[in-house]
Amino acid sequence: MRKLKITPDTLIYIRALVCALILAACPAGGFEPDNENSDPYEGKLLILQTYGTGPGSDGAVSHNFVELYNKSEETLALSGITLQYADGIAGGTAPADPNWKAINLSGVIPPGCSFLILGRKNNASGDLQLSDGYGDINNDNLVLNNHAYKAALVRAASAIGTANPFNPRMTGYIDLIGAVNAPGENDSIDAYETAPLTGISKQKSARRKSPSGGGNNGQDFEIVDYRASGVSGAVRETYKPKSLGNGSWNPWHVPESPPPGSGSNKLMILHAYGLKDKDNDGNGASHAFVELYNNTASAIDVSGYSLLYAGDDSYSAWTKVNLTGSIPSHCSYLIRGVNYAASGTHVDLSGVTPDVDAPSLYISNDSYTVVLMSTQTLPAFVNPFDTDGSGTKAAGYVDMVGAHDGETGTNWTPFSETDYVPGIGKSKSVRRKNLEDTGDNSADFQIKTLTNSANVQAYTPKTAGNGPYTPSF
Repeated sequence: MRKLKITPDTLIYIRALVCALILAACPAGGFEPDNENSDPYEGKLLILQTYGTGPGSDGAVSHNFVELYNKSEETLALSGITLQYADGIAGGTAPADPNWKAINLSGVIPPGCSFLILGRKNNASGDLQLSDGYGDINNDNLVLNNHAYKAALVRAASAIGTANPFNPRMTGYIDLIGAVNAPGENDSIDAYETAPLTGISKQKSARRKSPSGGGNNGQDFEIVDYRASGVSGAVRETYKPKSLGNGSWNPWHVPESPPPGSGSNKLMILHAYGLKDKDNDGNGASHAFVELYNNTASAIDVSGYSLLYAGDDSYSAWTKVNLTGSIPSHCSYLIRGVNYAASGTHVDLSGVTPDVDAPSLYISNDSYTVVLMSTQTLPAFVNPFDTDGSGTKAAGYVDMVGAHDGETGTNWTPFSETDYVPGIGKSKSVRRKNLEDTGDNSADFQIKTLTNSANVQAYTPKTAGNGPYTPSF
């Protein structure tokens, strides 16, 4: 066989050809990351939202934070994963970005849930107040500079030594955000996916726009202004950072706010759900519940209030649950009743800390009346909304809802405001259509199917601990 003779000129030609092929395979002007070094969690475990107050104390949000989100359909274990963070350069006052700092993560994130690393509290009077200890990890060392910062998720035991784990892609890379306030004022950061997000400040967080990311922080994230003049109402409630305790939700479902000026200025029953018995598989929720909502501008002390129930097999007497505590303005209050842990449950309240836990409160899914009273005296078994047929309310009457399954001749509703809500069932609750109270249950309430994932995300009941919000409808 004839041997191939390779001359120096041949080597030069081969090298030029290889370089040309590499350049042709890469997008013009772009960087193609080394996906071989990525982690199995990349694309599943996301950095959803970040916020930093820096050294100041007058930001719009009370705490620094980093919110993660599991967009996958599997439970993700956090052992071995660290949140890495560092400040950038503010106004060109430092020669280089500081080294990374690491926070070891632990536990698991169920599908569709957020995980919150809550940092230092810098402002007790900001427009968005988060409770101390609200995070799944609470770490006062976490402070992000409001001019420039970077935050990364990596599978690493300690602080990483590379400036930008995205370029080149480090082994164990999961996600990264780099953000600055004003590049024109020499704010800068040395780590980001393709391009940094601009516009952060002590008033504004960085939040992912959608579950699908294109590997470009400047395009994949948006600015959220948490001042009173910024986002508000239902949008504000959606954007507010969540922790594991909030359960499964959709961060990108933003319900429409009620029209301006709508609403009855009162404490009202917002949402109610009943279970018939433990043999009913496919229940919409794990517990019977009643959710109240304080649609006033002031906190309401309910330590002298009570909740009354009648229905199905208790037609001639009230069951009473005494309430305690206070409901802040524009907050919910959850009374959690009997638990029948049937299979197929969609709204799982077993891990929620209710405002009142009443495990003996049995609410039927066939027919019921639930009454809110400002007294704790058990009244006679009459219609509290109309005790005499002339519209006279019972002493201490606040609100009421009556509902049944709509099967005529089999079940009935003890009492209701004007007319009952038809159509309840083991998968169906009753929830207000809006915050107007016309005094007619059939007009004010509607049926919500709790086995529908969109309804679960939008209408899972809240507690006073979730803070102020505008309910979605």
